[in-house]
Amino acid sequence: MLNKNIISNYHIKCPCCNEGTINSQYDICLVCGWEDDIVQNEDENFSGGANKMSLIEHRQNFLEQRKKNPNYKWGNNCR
Repeated sequence: MLNKNIISNYHIKCPCCNEGTINSQYDICLVCGWEDDIVQNEDENFSGGANKMSLIEHRQNFLEQRKKNPNYKWGNNCR
């Protein structure tokens, strides 16, 4: 059986919002909605991978949402 503490402590920073919400490749950040994609993470202008928008576009969109609502979290819109 896996130790839940080990799993819950394995968070890496999201390349879009820089918050610790990515658990593994192709995981979706609940803060900004970025789906982790190694190709898009390495080429910030690449669109059409796991995410329709490029990392740069998605980051800009997230920052615009945060300007409108400083407490904005993508995951809150999924519930």
